[in-house]
Amino acid sequence: MSRELSHEKTSKIDGFSLNGTTGTTFIPYSLKIKDIKRNRVKTCVYVLIRVRGVRLSQVTGDDEMLEKDIESWLGKQVEGMGGLSFKFVSPGNPGVPDRIYVLPSGRVWFVELKQQFGRIANIQKWQRDRLIKMGCNYRLVKGMDDARLFVKELKDALRTA
Repeated sequence: MSRELSHEKTSKIDGFSLNGTTGTTFIPYSLKIKDIKRNRVKTCVYVLIRVRGVRLSQVTGDDEMLEKDIESWLGKQVEGMGGLSFKFVSPGNPGVPDRIYVLPSGRVWFVELKQQFGRIANIQKWQRDRLIKMGCNYRLVKGMDDARLFVKELKDALRTA
């Protein structure tokens, strides 16, 4: 796989507090990865936190958020709109979407969540196609940017309902 890597120190990262106690160092970086094979550039912002020279953690940008973090955030947004969020588990029926969201207007959404560059399995595609053929609302949400867009669409739909 052909990739070009570059990283640079950056002085400001939105959403991060760069105030620390004595002996704490925050080192923000911006990492750009160019994947020539897939013709895309991925930018990841992270912060190395060191306390007295020991690295404690690395905080990644939105495109690297875990699926569970996206799921939690999205659930809170739906509930904040007055909706319901259900974890969809169907024993003996693999590939069902991760979440069912019920909005105050009565609309129901089946939502599959993935990380920014995650892919759905063939069984998930099959389940998606079954739901869509039955006239259900289905959405694949990939990463935080897509989650924000989905929430905006839901809010707009509630205003017009």
